[in-house]
Amino acid sequence: PQWKQAVDLIPQGALQPQLASWRTIKIMLGDGFAHMYRVNVPSGQVAAILAQMENTAKELSE
Repeated sequence: PQWKQAVDLIPQGALQPQLASWRTIKIMLGDGFAHMYRVNVPSGQVAAILAQMENTAKELSE
């Protein structure tokens, strides 16, 4: 059953964004998530960090 569900989801898969800034954004996201897990960020700060990562990604995409 799980295999069929996975196969059914394949058409929904997407390629990476075709933005020149995507490589930089991908690194920034990886660093941000690694920091949250490595430093054991309190759960109350996670939303603020995610918002900051989103704003940074938007700025890099401009």
